[in-house]
Amino acid sequence: MRLGILKISNFKNLIEQGCVWRLWLVRHAGFFSADKLLIDMLPDATTRISPCWQVGWTSSPEQQSERFVPATVPGAVQLDWARAEGWPAYWQADHFLAYGWMEDVHWVYQTRLQKPALKPGQRLALVCGGVDYACAVRVEGKVVHTQEGMFSSFEVDLSGAADGGLVEIVVAPAPKIPVPAEEVSDRERKESRQSCKPAVSYGWDFHPRLIPLGIWEETYLEVRDAETWLDFVEVAYDLTDDYSSADLRLVTGGQAPRVRWTLRDPAGAVVAAQEGAPGTLAIRVDQPVLWWPNTEGEAALYTSTVETLAADGQTAQTCTQRVGLRRIRLVMAPGQFSRTGYPATQPPVPITFEVNGRPIFARGANWVCPEIFPGLLTAERYRGQLDLFVGAHFNLLRCWGGGIVNKTAFFEQCDELGIMVWQEFPLSCNRYDGTPAYLRVLDRESRAIINRRRRHACIALWCGGNELFNGWSGMTMQDHALRLLDRNCFDLDPARPFLPTSPLHGILHGSYAFRMGSTPDAHTAFECYAACDATAYIEKARSIEALRGTLPKRDADEDELQAIYEQQQELTVELESEMQESSLCTGSIVLSFQTRPGFDGT
Repeated sequence: MRLGILKISNFKNLIEQGCVWRLWLVRHAGFFSADKLLIDMLPDATTRISPCWQVGWTSSPEQQSERFVPATVPGAVQLDWARAEGWPAYWQADHFLAYGWMEDVHWVYQTRLQKPALKPGQRLALVCGGVDYACAVRVEGKVVHTQEGMFSSFEVDLSGAADGGLVEIVVAPAPKIPVPAEEVSDRERKESRQSCKPAVSYGWDFHPRLIPLGIWEETYLEVRDAETWLDFVEVAYDLTDDYSSADLRLVTGGQAPRVRWTLRDPAGAVVAAQEGAPGTLAIRVDQPVLWWPNTEGEAALYTSTVETLAADGQTAQTCTQRVGLRRIRLVMAPGQFSRTGYPATQPPVPITFEVNGRPIFARGANWVCPEIFPGLLTAERYRGQLDLFVGAHFNLLRCWGGGIVNKTAFFEQCDELGIMVWQEFPLSCNRYDGTPAYLRVLDRESRAIINRRRRHACIALWCGGNELFNGWSGMTMQDHALRLLDRNCFDLDPARPFLPTSPLHGILHGSYAFRMGSTPDAHTAFECYAACDATAYIEKARSIEALRGTLPKRDADEDELQAIYEQQQELTVELESEMQESSLCTGSIVLSFQTRPGFDGT
């Protein structure tokens, strides 16, 4: 095993500038603390039209809103209304409390269809990457589509709609399940336990109760040639055991009798070019350039370009995908089985990351909520955070199950930067009972998530959610929600590892205090994570000795340690000052260190 070291100078940058994991929004927003594949296919040569939307609220979807205001898409209805009303920033003081009523009303987006002239054989589609959370689409007052869940994209055929016709997207109130009176703890969070909506929006220790609603992903009109249009394009591949070759195949759906497929290597040179029916094309790559995580090698990406061909041989549609060839497994560390005793009912979880046949030291951080309103997230926002992450020599991000599954731009950048993603489904710190209604939504949403994201090399593993086996959640592997997620991951993406939750046996979460207890002999966080088989969270170092204990002795430069400790203490004072001025909540850095059994932190 090779231990990856966190360079102190870059750790200092993380502390100074903040990161998505818990601390980032202190400086940037005053807040303490990140079915069909149509939206991600990158059709490069089609006609797209961005409608002009307005939004208003009503107590019932059958009633007309008394007032409409300009809407920004993607975004959130709360932001549109607050902007029109001239409200102060939601992230300052307790201004977020004024937004509470918005979660309990219906919101109506509307636009008048500016229909382009369609040629014979062309269709016009409304393409929506995601609505948060449940919605209905109406065309001239008639409901043409309904769905629940923010991670499933959808499309509506508007070819037969009249020019100037009214198109509406009606967003339902936030999903909330009644909580029995005897359940006195975490009542607000429990309201989310029969939905696939991120639980963090209902209130967390670092997040106010502010539940986003609205169109949060790209939404547009698109002109298509019905006879040469692919609904989705995906490159699947198999690596030989010795990594000497890779067999690539094209997986498509839609109406395209003939396509041209071109594959370029990471340097841009053409590896192969083929024409034919989509289901017949395959490419073998000898001695492929493999994708590696940050600090382990190059995050090499091939480029696949698929063009649908019209009867005259002209290109009708172009779809582009970056492809990283790699194999990631979770394996048991040497000697791990022998430490479980006999007879053992369950060994510690396999948590050693093996990439392309080589065990690596995975280290990184939790990614929580870079924004309260995910509709505001852009490629630029993601990049600023991910560059800090790479500069700290991290290679693994755990995307926490209390938050969203990020937008496409996040995964594209993780592919490019060599960041492995531990992706959790949107379940966290609740008991998600397997009612038929909930399982139907979870099934559809999880399939949409897997189908949309499995193409990305960065996805290292799927995880059922956050802290589901703890006392406050009370779930087990027998719960139907987790059995469903395990099944869907195996059916749709069998090569990737799956964990039912985190933590599991051998993995430590927390505690969120430096000393585990109030007595003088209580263990420190560093003692706890050094004794743990796998992962630990730490908040901040309380002494030079604590900092020294986290780094190999050869890198423990005393002057640099003193500098980072002093800066950390200054930041702590600043944090405490800001927390006193804000009614939101506390903030902290949360780092997770992945170790193999026997690693003692020195």
